[in-house]
Amino acid sequence: MANSFQKAGFLLWGLCIAIACTACTKGNAETASAEKPIAATAAQTTQHSAPETEANAGKAGVYEGLPQHFSEEDIDRFLSHCGDGVAASQKDTGDTHIKYSGTTNKGKTFLSLKSTGYHPHEVFQYVDEERYAIYREYPIYAGEEAYETNAQYSVGWMFTEPKDFSFATAEEAEKTVRIALAALGVTDITLLRTLYIDHNTMEAAGKKLASDPAYAPIGEPQENNGYTLREDWSEADDAYMFSFGIAVENTPLSTRFEIQDTATYTGSKIIVWYSGNGIDFLSVDMPWKIGRPLQEPQNIISSEEALAIVKNQLDGILTYQNVSYYDPFLEYRYKQEKDTWILYPVWTVKVSYQMMTNADTVSDVMYRFLCVDARTGEEL
Repeated sequence: MANSFQKAGFLLWGLCIAIACTACTKGNAETASAEKPIAATAAQTTQHSAPETEANAGKAGVYEGLPQHFSEEDIDRFLSHCGDGVAASQKDTGDTHIKYSGTTNKGKTFLSLKSTGYHPHEVFQYVDEERYAIYREYPIYAGEEAYETNAQYSVGWMFTEPKDFSFATAEEAEKTVRIALAALGVTDITLLRTLYIDHNTMEAAGKKLASDPAYAPIGEPQENNGYTLREDWSEADDAYMFSFGIAVENTPLSTRFEIQDTATYTGSKIIVWYSGNGIDFLSVDMPWKIGRPLQEPQNIISSEEALAIVKNQLDGILTYQNVSYYDPFLEYRYKQEKDTWILYPVWTVKVSYQMMTNADTVSDVMYRFLCVDARTGEEL
């Protein structure tokens, strides 16, 4: 894997490119990614399970989805809550987007990017470039899907041990971040994951990235695998990384970006880095508001039934070797019906496998996320 990809992280222009995608709403709801095997210490780390709710107890409803967009007033209110404000700004209206961006009184940058094409999509970011560059140097976290299927290229798994830092406990920091998101107008959220970015672990992570061949770039060898080794990590670098999902009755919307034959699904995700300086990085991608109920909560199939449906779907694929199934998790997806966006529940099963390439050779480990309609048992 190229070293430039390893260091990518959350880049503003990467999201600008992603937002340009348009979508239909019919198609096979699965995604595949070819990856190398995950280290055993990283493979099973996930917080997808939502709290016990009526949906998780065997019932789930269907809701109208209202794509959320951020006005200049929303952004001003958020910045004011953070003790900040717009210092300079610019607007750009293209064929398929409206971009509002600029710098703040605290020297941070902000970006609001809204799709005006067929598919609704909004991205908002608030970034302390200098602070975030410290963490972006090492590939710690790039979203739920990358964390779970691309962990061998990141060191996020090194930061999962819960701990409280001197500037705030994890609970206090999360509460502060939630209040800031509420000032922006983002309230329907559920916590998916917390990483604890400890300065001592950052030092260890840097040494691992620099010495482990698994993190080496493809091509000519580079000193320290191309990573900059720091020897001056301190408590000032400690931070929490929070990953939130948009919540439908405490069950998260899918965080994955998926492309099928006739459909593109953009995952909903919120990533925030919070340190003693406050918010170093905040990114809200594809936010929704939960609208009126379109179908009252009704019985859904069990996770065991969903898993059986997925296994039956893959059993006949002879080229799949060493297939492993992860526990199904309940989430919501969205689709369009005429002029209405629908949020509906699905069971999703993550599957790892290898492809038989010839008589005695198999591919690297690959992953698919297969979805089953939780109400009907229909393969998606």
